[in-house]
Amino acid sequence: MIPLKPLIRKPDSRVILLGGFGMAIAAWFIDAAVDTVFFQVERSYWQTLLNPDGHKIWMRCFISATLILLGVSAAYLLRLHERAEQDLNYHRALLEKFASDLEQQNATLMREIEQRKQVEYQLAQLATTDSLTGIYNRRKFDEALQDEIKREVRYKRGLALTILDIDHFKKINDKFGHDTGDQVLIQLARLIKSHAREADSFFRIGGEEFALI
Repeated sequence: MIPLKPLIRKPDSRVILLGGFGMAIAAWFIDAAVDTVFFQVERSYWQTLLNPDGHKIWMRCFISATLILLGVSAAYLLRLHERAEQDLNYHRALLEKFASDLEQQNATLMREIEQRKQVEYQLAQLATTDSLTGIYNRRKFDEALQDEIKREVRYKRGLALTILDIDHFKKINDKFGHDTGDQVLIQLARLIKSHAREADSFFRIGGEEFALI
C-alpha cells in the first residue's frame, strides 16, 4: 500500500518569520487605507501612508513590532518543535535498530542453544551406546543394573539378568576376518533386540559378551 501524502504541509519556521515581517509591513498599508477611507478623507492614501501623524507613527510601530515579535516567537517555537521531532525520529530509529539487533541476537542465541542441545544429546548417546551394534554399552549396563537392583529391593517385582557370549568367536575373526566378526556381532545384537520385550534392556558389555536385564 502506497502511503498518502498529507494534504496540509507543515509550516516552515522561515516562512512564519517572513510572514511576521510581511504582516508588519501590511499593517502600515492597511492602517493607511482605513485612515484614508474613514478618518482622513481629505488626505490622499499615499500622504496618509508616507506622512502619518505623530501618534499614528507610534501606533503603527507598536503594531509592527508586535507582529514581528509574534512572528519571531512562533518561528522560534516551531524551530524547537522541529528539532524535538528530529530528535524523536532519531531516537525512534535507534530503538528500532536496537530492537532489530536484539531480535537477531535472540535468534542466533536460540540456534546456538538448539545446536548445543543436539551436541549434548549426541555426546550422551556416544557415552552410553556401543558404536558397533548400536545397543547400550558397559557403562550404561553398570548404571542400569544398579538402578534395577534398587527398584527390586523396594518393589519386589522380580528381576532377571542374562549374560551370554559367542563361543569360539576368536576363530571366526581368525578365519573370516574382523569385518565378518563385526557383522556377526551386529546381526546377533539385532536378533536378540528384536525378540526382547519393551521393558527389557540389552547391552554389549565386552567384545562378544552381551547382557539382558
